[in-house]
Amino acid sequence: MCIRDRDRSTGDFKQKYSESSTTLRQVMIENKAKATGVVVDSAVKSATPDKVEVLMFIDQAVSNVAVPDARMDRSRVQITMEKVDGRWLASDVELT
Repeated sequence: MCIRDRDRSTGDFKQKYSESSTTLRQVMIENKAKATGVVVDSAVKSATPDKVEVLMFIDQAVSNVAVPDARMDRSRVQITMEKVDGRWLASDVELT
C-alpha cells in the first residue's frame, strides 16, 4: 500500500496504517525490498449492503538485499470493506 491508500481506508485500519506506514516505507527503502503479487483466487466470506469480507489467496515474489533472488510467498488475506459516503473503503486487513 502507499500513502494514497490512506484515502481508501477507514476506521482502525486507517489509523494503524497511518501510524506504521512511514516507518515501514523507510525499512523497505533501506533494504531495497521489492514484491510483486497476483491474486490467485478470492471468495466472498460475508456480505451486507454496507460491508463485505473477502478472502484472497495471493502469490508474491519477494526480494531484498539479504535475499536478492526472489522467493515465492503464498499469503492468505482477509479484507473487510465498508461503504462510507458511497465509497468502498478498507476497514480491516488480516494477513495469514
